[in-house]
Amino acid sequence: MMKIIKNDEIFFCQKHGEKKSPVISFGGEILSPQSCDECDDEKRTVEEKEQEMLCLQKQEQKKHFLREQSNIPKRYKTSSLLTFKVQNKKQKIALEICENFVENFEKEEGKNLILLGKPGTGKTHLACAVMHKIIANFIKPALFVNFSQKIAEIVGSYRATSPKAKNEILSELAAVDLLLIDDLGCAIQTEHTQEVINSIISERYDLKKSTIITANLNCDQLVNYCGTRVSSRLHEAIKNAGIFDWNDFRKIGDEKT
Repeated sequence: MMKIIKNDEIFFCQKHGEKKSPVISFGGEILSPQSCDECDDEKRTVEEKEQEMLCLQKQEQKKHFLREQSNIPKRYKTSSLLTFKVQNKKQKIALEICENFVENFEKEEGKNLILLGKPGTGKTHLACAVMHKIIANFIKPALFVNFSQKIAEIVGSYRATSPKAKNEILSELAAVDLLLIDDLGCAIQTEHTQEVINSIISERYDLKKSTIITANLNCDQLVNYCGTRVSSRLHEAIKNAGIFDWNDFRKIGDEKT
């Protein structure tokens, strides 16, 4: 049993000068720890800062890993919401829609983002900028896929030599926290493309996973391309879609597409 025999035995700390320490009886043995409270506090502070730095380093390592695994094309590796050029009211609205999506990403589970309009107007730039922001702010896995390339990969999965089966590909697309489907509608519309879209969106809808879609279509064309079931699941996002109907940036010397 521990017992304090004396509260104020004086000892000298080389750093903080004269100090007092209790004398303790423990198991029949008399102990005088002579521990400086200021030294102890400083040591704890250093240890806490070291632990905090270690956590931050681990977070940055995970963010770097997630960025490398995201499949974002090289052109958009540095895309940022801050570098999107706002020159008119419609561009300001499009940017605000993207900023709102990021801000409410965890508050509104399963919310989707749709960016529609002309080619070369900044849809992919902003979509990738949102992905970067989600990874940085929430450390969540995100994946970029080009729709026509993914359709080709799924078609190729029917071959015996394919490294992945169709269900495996679709499961990967369903599981990631944030999926960016770029250039939806660029593949010829068939029953197969609608089946693939339905499989991806329906599974993600059930799992409450967020999806970003870019397309060189208007709202009516997107609804027609995706079909009734998918459009119903995307109804809220289509209603609040960002509409990009200004001139092609690339034709005026800007590289944002």
